[in-house]
Amino acid sequence: MPSQPMSNDPPPLRLSVRAAPPGQVVAVHGALDLNTATHLEHEVVKVCRRQNPPLVIMDMSGVEFCDSSGLSSLVRVWRQIDHDGGALVLIGLHGTCEQLLRRTGLLGRIFPTHPTLAQAQDALARTRQ
Repeated sequence: MPSQPMSNDPPPLRLSVRAAPPGQVVAVHGALDLNTATHLEHEVVKVCRRQNPPLVIMDMSGVEFCDSSGLSSLVRVWRQIDHDGGALVLIGLHGTCEQLLRRTGLLGRIFPTHPTLAQAQDALARTRQ
Protein backbone atom coordinates (compact mmCIF):
# COMPACT_ATOMS: atom_id res chain seq x y z
CA MET A 1 0.00 0.00 0.00
CA PRO A 2 1.58 3.34 -1.03
CA SER A 3 1.96 5.84 1.74
CA GLN A 4 0.77 9.38 1.36
CA PRO A 5 3.28 12.12 2.04
CA MET A 6 2.67 13.98 5.25
CA SER A 7 2.57 17.74 5.06
CA ASN A 8 3.22 20.15 7.88
CA ASP A 9 1.83 23.02 5.83
CA PRO A 10 -1.14 24.72 7.47
CA PRO A 11 -4.41 24.47 5.60
CA PRO A 12 -5.37 27.35 3.30
CA LEU A 13 -7.79 29.99 4.51
CA ARG A 14 -11.47 29.64 3.65
CA LEU A 15 -14.13 32.20 4.52
CA SER A 16 -17.88 32.06 4.46
CA VAL A 17 -20.30 34.90 5.09
CA ARG A 18 -23.88 34.82 6.30
CA ALA A 19 -26.37 37.28 7.71
CA ALA A 20 -26.79 37.39 11.48
CA PRO A 21 -28.84 40.50 12.23
CA PRO A 22 -27.92 43.10 13.15
CA GLY A 23 -24.63 42.15 11.48
CA GLN A 24 -22.92 39.54 9.38
CA VAL A 25 -20.89 36.51 10.37
CA VAL A 26 -17.56 35.88 8.70
CA ALA A 27 -16.57 32.29 9.49
CA VAL A 28 -12.82 31.74 9.18
CA HIS A 29 -11.42 28.25 8.50
CA GLY A 30 -7.79 27.23 8.14
CA ALA A 31 -4.57 29.10 8.74
CA LEU A 32 -4.33 32.82 9.30
CA ASP A 33 -0.73 33.59 8.43
CA LEU A 34 1.58 35.48 6.07
CA ASN A 35 0.19 33.62 3.05
CA THR A 36 -3.49 34.21 3.84
CA ALA A 37 -3.70 37.45 5.82
CA THR A 38 -4.35 39.73 2.85
CA HIS A 39 -7.11 37.39 1.64
CA LEU A 40 -8.89 37.85 4.98
CA GLU A 41 -8.57 41.63 4.74
CA HIS A 42 -9.89 41.81 1.17
CA GLU A 43 -12.88 39.61 1.93
CA VAL A 44 -13.83 41.46 5.12
CA VAL A 45 -13.66 44.77 3.23
CA LYS A 46 -16.24 43.33 0.81
CA VAL A 47 -18.46 42.36 3.74
CA CYS A 48 -18.11 45.84 5.23
CA ARG A 49 -19.31 47.45 2.02
CA ARG A 50 -22.63 45.61 2.37
CA GLN A 51 -23.58 47.38 5.58
CA ASN A 52 -23.19 50.90 6.91
CA PRO A 53 -21.94 50.93 9.57
CA PRO A 54 -20.33 47.49 9.29
CA LEU A 55 -21.26 45.15 12.13
CA VAL A 56 -19.15 42.00 11.88
CA ILE A 57 -19.06 38.84 13.97
CA MET A 58 -15.92 36.91 13.13
CA ASP A 59 -16.29 33.21 13.92
CA MET A 60 -12.76 32.01 14.68
CA SER A 61 -13.71 28.44 15.65
CA GLY A 62 -12.28 27.08 12.39
CA VAL A 63 -8.90 28.79 12.69
CA GLU A 64 -6.27 26.07 13.01
CA PHE A 65 -3.22 28.32 13.14
CA CYS A 66 -2.49 32.02 13.56
CA ASP A 67 0.86 33.81 13.49
CA SER A 68 1.91 37.44 13.88
CA SER A 69 0.93 38.19 10.27
CA GLY A 70 -2.55 36.88 10.98
CA LEU A 71 -2.72 38.96 14.13
CA SER A 72 -1.65 42.06 12.20
CA SER A 73 -4.33 41.34 9.64
CA LEU A 74 -6.98 41.15 12.36
CA VAL A 75 -5.83 44.52 13.72
CA ARG A 76 -6.04 46.08 10.23
CA VAL A 77 -9.55 44.66 9.79
CA TRP A 78 -10.57 46.07 13.19
CA ARG A 79 -9.10 49.50 12.31
CA GLN A 80 -11.05 49.64 9.05
CA ILE A 81 -14.32 48.63 10.70
CA ASP A 82 -13.74 51.09 13.54
CA HIS A 83 -12.87 53.86 11.05
CA ASP A 84 -16.17 53.18 9.26
CA GLY A 85 -18.08 53.54 12.54
CA GLY A 86 -18.80 49.85 12.88
CA ALA A 87 -18.01 47.11 15.35
CA LEU A 88 -16.17 43.80 15.26
CA VAL A 89 -16.69 41.00 17.77
CA LEU A 90 -15.15 37.54 17.88
CA ILE A 91 -16.66 34.18 18.71
CA GLY A 92 -15.11 30.71 18.83
CA LEU A 93 -11.67 32.02 19.72
CA HIS A 94 -9.17 29.32 20.70
CA GLY A 95 -5.64 28.02 20.14
CA THR A 96 -2.78 30.15 18.85
CA CYS A 97 -5.03 33.04 17.87
CA GLU A 98 -6.44 33.33 21.38
CA GLN A 99 -2.94 33.02 22.87
CA LEU A 100 -1.59 35.80 20.63
CA LEU A 101 -4.46 38.14 21.45
CA ARG A 102 -4.05 37.48 25.19
CA ARG A 103 -0.28 37.93 25.17
CA THR A 104 -0.50 41.20 23.27
CA GLY A 105 -3.25 42.57 25.51
CA LEU A 106 -5.62 42.99 22.55
CA LEU A 107 -8.16 40.45 23.76
CA GLY A 108 -11.02 42.35 25.33
CA ARG A 109 -9.39 45.72 24.73
CA ILE A 110 -10.03 46.01 20.99
CA PHE A 111 -11.30 42.50 20.30
CA PRO A 112 -14.37 41.73 22.40
CA THR A 113 -15.24 38.04 22.46
CA HIS A 114 -18.45 36.24 23.19
CA PRO A 115 -19.09 32.55 23.84
CA THR A 116 -22.12 32.31 21.52
CA LEU A 117 -23.43 33.83 18.33
CA ALA A 118 -26.56 35.04 20.15
CA GLN A 119 -24.47 36.93 22.71
CA ALA A 120 -22.39 38.49 19.93
CA GLN A 121 -25.57 39.56 18.13
CA ASP A 122 -26.87 41.13 21.35
CA ALA A 123 -23.59 43.02 21.80
CA LEU A 124 -23.76 44.36 18.24
CA ALA A 125 -27.39 45.39 18.71
CA ARG A 126 -26.36 47.43 21.76
CA THR A 127 -23.71 49.25 19.67
CA ARG A 128 -26.45 50.54 17.37
CA GLN A 129 -28.44 52.12 20.22
